[in-house]
Formats: sequence, C-alpha cells, structure tokens
Amino acid sequence: MKTQVNVKLLFVFLAVAAMSCKNNSKSGSNAFDNLTDRLVDKQEAVEEVIGYPIPTSYEVTTMLNDAGAPYIIGINNPTDNVKKYLTTKDRAINLGIYGADLSYASTYNLKQETRDYLHVSQELIDELQIESAFNHDFAKKVEENLENKDSLISIITDSFYDTYSYLRKNKQDVTSVLIVAGSWIESVYITSQIIITSNDKEPFITILENQKNSLEQLLEVLEPVKEDMSVADIYAKLKEMEKIYEGFESPVATEQINVLTTQIEELRGSLV
Repeated sequence: MKTQVNVKLLFVFLAVAAMSCKNNSKSGSNAFDNLTDRLVDKQEAVEEVIGYPIPTSYEVTTMLNDAGAPYIIGINNPTDNVKKYLTTKDRAINLGIYGADLSYASTYNLKQETRDYLHVSQELIDELQIESAFNHDFAKKVEENLENKDSLISIITDSFYDTYSYLRKNKQDVTSVLIVAGSWIESVYITSQIIITSNDKEPFITILENQKNSLEQLLEVLEPVKEDMSVADIYAKLKEMEKIYEGFESPVATEQINVLTTQIEELRGSLV
C-alpha cells in the first residue's frame, strides 16, 4: 500500500509542476505536454518499483529547457570533487547532486559533460555498493543514445527509479533519502542560478515556486530518519527553507527570491 501511495504522489507532483508551466507560457505548455506524455509512458514501469518520492531532477531541468533557460557553464559540481567524498553521507548526497548535473547536461545535449557526470556517478555508485543502477550496461546504453534525447531521458530517469528502489528494498533508507535530497538541492540551485542570470525571470521563478510541493514531500520522506546523524543537519536546513517558502506572497517579491537563493547556495556549498 505504501508503495502505491508513493507512486501516486510521484505522479501528482509531476502533474502539479508541469501544470504550473502550462499556466504561465507557451513554452511551459510544451513542458506540460512533454511531461504528460512521459508520465503515461512510464506509469506501468514505475509501479513495478518503489515509487520515487519527488519529481526527478530530469523533470526540473527539462522544464527549464522548455521554458527557454540557457545552459550555464560552471555552475555544476566539478567532477574533480568526487575524490573528496569519503563518507557514506557525502557520497550519497553528491550522487544525488551529480545525478542532477547529469540530467542538466544531457537535457542540453552536452555530450562530453554527460559522459563526465556519468563517470563520477558510476564511481560513487560503486563506492556505495549499489548494484542495480549505473552499471556497465547502463553506461553503454547512455553512450549509444547520446544522439537520441528522448531515449536518453528515459534511460537516465529509469536509473533514478532503479537506484531508489534498490536502496529501499535493501533497507538502506538513509542512503536513499540522502540521494534524493542531493538531487532536489542541486535542481533548485540550478534553477536559482538561472533566475539570477536571466532577463525574463518570470517562468523560472514559477518553476522555483513549484519546488515548494516537492520540498514538502521530501521532508515527509526524511521525517522517519531525521534524528540520524547523517540526516539531521540537512533536515534542519530544509525545514528553514520550507519556512521561507511559506512566507512567499503572490506575486513573489524579489527579496523573497533572494533570501531563498542565498539559503540554497549556502546549503549546497556546504555539501559539495
């Protein structure tokens, strides 16, 4: 029953996020249509695994792309940092962060960057001893589909589901939620940096606003393990961010966006 609830929540939040884009721009409408098509295609497959609890980073970066956001070189977590991550916590969080960076690069058809982030993701997967995703077959599939964006999206998105499902089935709940948290944090960080650099900020502010829903769901997933030493500090920071979201007015004031941006920059900086 819990699995079925998680799956349903996944589709609800993806639909909410996509609908917001539909209501704000023509490009957002394209994002909604694309997401809806993928949801229909993937529903049967996703129901076979433990449901990924929030929209994947691919959904967020695709919405950014569809809304006309540029790719900003240099904002992703440098791949050289992978050697710094020696604890399970750091490896799990940054697997999520690198997963978002992988999504970002592949969404924009940046082949070398996609390969680079695939490589460091595989390295962290090996160190975390996760056997079901980012394996050699996965890497081969990615390499073979670098020219096919739709297939690439499907392959990488499925890897998020597979990794999360594997960890939950193997009672590695802390590791699984840390990966999800890292992915969410990086996706919001990328969105906030696009807002800073864009002249037309409105569609990206809307996407940032909509992350409130997925943050609430993320906090629900973190709640059972919030006392764990690996989770407590991140949970506290995300709760602070939730309070910022709760203070948002309509329309959102520039000052509120700035406060949220500063908060996500500080949290992300402490993790990478």
